[in-house]
Amino acid sequence: MRALEQEWRSIVGSGTAAVPFLQPEWVGATASSFWPKHSPLLITTRREGRLASVLPLVRSTRLMSRLPAKTLRGITSPHACRSDLITAAADRQPAAAATWESLKDDRWWSALVLDDVTEGAAFREVMELAKRDGFPTLRWRTRLSPYLDLPPGADPFATCPKRYRSFRNRLKGKLDKLRAHGTVEFVTENNPPNKAIKSFFTLESSGWKGAQRSAIAHHPAALHFYEMATAEAARHGYLKVLSLVLDGRPIATQLGLFMSGIYYTPKVAYDERFRDFSPGHLLMQYAIQDITRVGATRFEFLGPNALWKSVWSTSLQRHDTCYIFRPSLRGRAAHAAVGKVALSLRAIRHKLWGDPQDLGHSKN
Repeated sequence: MRALEQEWRSIVGSGTAAVPFLQPEWVGATASSFWPKHSPLLITTRREGRLASVLPLVRSTRLMSRLPAKTLRGITSPHACRSDLITAAADRQPAAAATWESLKDDRWWSALVLDDVTEGAAFREVMELAKRDGFPTLRWRTRLSPYLDLPPGADPFATCPKRYRSFRNRLKGKLDKLRAHGTVEFVTENNPPNKAIKSFFTLESSGWKGAQRSAIAHHPAALHFYEMATAEAARHGYLKVLSLVLDGRPIATQLGLFMSGIYYTPKVAYDERFRDFSPGHLLMQYAIQDITRVGATRFEFLGPNALWKSVWSTSLQRHDTCYIFRPSLRGRAAHAAVGKVALSLRAIRHKLWGDPQDLGHSKN
């Protein structure tokens, strides 16, 4: 992977591939943390001698936890946020075609899986080519991630839902009450040293996540990933840490990534002792204003749709797990297991208890 890093970075330097999650350091941190026993398989294509695309994969012998199948999987994890065929817009069609020919010729696999593929992603073209050649395909929706478009030169909250207007007034009152408890500051750190990241881990572990051992600090693989990924993001100049500080101590923090005019928030944390003051929302309001000042055109909340995010935006970006199955006996059996069993069970679950990402209809 390191041998391709410079060329890889030239691909993701602009256009639709210019997102943090497709950078070589992000994929490398994911592979090192969550796939340490697997050697990365990089499907590459070239045009006139230069690197045109990269598809980072690993070989696995399981399609799902209880379903054995020789599977090519994207190098991803629940923390990696997004995966795709990494290519520049000008190379997209020929790169997709050449990538598919390479994959089709690899007779080892029965199933190919990429998680968190967005609408309009380059890998969608690979799926269309597979379908054309008679390979069964499936999409399994994983998340609906909210985002907020930021009109240049206008009120950054202009496209927020109408209910934000009254919510803004409540936030002002909460900020005034918080100031009665001490000196309140909003702080932005661009590419900060590692101590800022450690402070975030400590804050995240201080509340219910710590009690339930779901915080990053309690999971060695996740901790290793965030330490690697944020250190590299800082080194390459796209890490931001935004904090709401009370008397010199952070009570809410965002880990942020800012690239090509888009700000992403992979992780947020707040001190639950101050929940009555809505510190996370106060920091969110500041963050949107702050990134607008440096030219951001979109705020991506990442993760699944959630009620607290709907205050800020109801615009949603769909992410899918995308499957391609070889039209062999084993491949068709895997296709049936996912399409007829797993997806049907999920549909029944959503019918009974509601889709947790459908905020208007969820029963949870």
